Amino acid sequence: ANVELILYPKDKLECGDDRLLLQAKFTCYGGVLRKNGNVVASDAEPGVSWFQEPEDDCTGCKAPWDVEYPFGQEVTFYMISGSGNVVNECGQGCKSAVRKCLDDGTWEGDDQYFVDFTLQACPNDCSDEGGGAPPRVCLLPWQNSYVTPDSVVPMWKKKTVGWGESCQDHFKLGRCEMSTGTFDAGFEYIYPSCTQVCN
Repeated sequence: ANVELILYPKDKLECGDDRLLLQAKFTCYGGVLRKNGNVVASDAEPGVSWFQEPEDDCTGCKAPWDVEYPFGQEVTFYMISGSGNVVNECGQGCKSAVRKCLDDGTWEGDDQYFVDFTLQACPNDCSDEGGGAPPRVCLLPWQNSYVTPDSVVPMWKKKTVGWGESCQDHFKLGRCEMSTGTFDAGFEYIYPSCTQVCN
């Protein structure tokens, strides 16, 4: 008789395991054992145990800080950066990203993109010498000098514009924000002036 069995190399499936990729189809016909269609020698896989119906041991997603969250839960991940959308007491920033725990025990989104998002919170402790928070000033993008909070500086995102374009389209007044130590105009506004060239 032709015997057919689907077996698995483990008795418990962990988060991220793909049941279909793990399963092996064993058939026995005419005294010949085959695995996924290939003949298996009797000593081909010594010490390998096979299981018929593994338990699903995946109950949620594990975060880098060793806490497991249930399926469907959205969790905020943080990474330290020079500036970001979350600011700590030092005036430094953290970028944050919200990721959802998917049903297969993985986090939504491309892991490569989120590789540095490993913190549960933006650290608040100020590690600067003296313990006091540094003055929150803004560094001008085009020279190594600072302006004080609430200073307003004309900024352009293009140094030169061609015929038919206006410097005014690339202009903003950037205000130095005390909470972040950055200009509110945006990171692309990096020039102190703009010139229109006719070509």
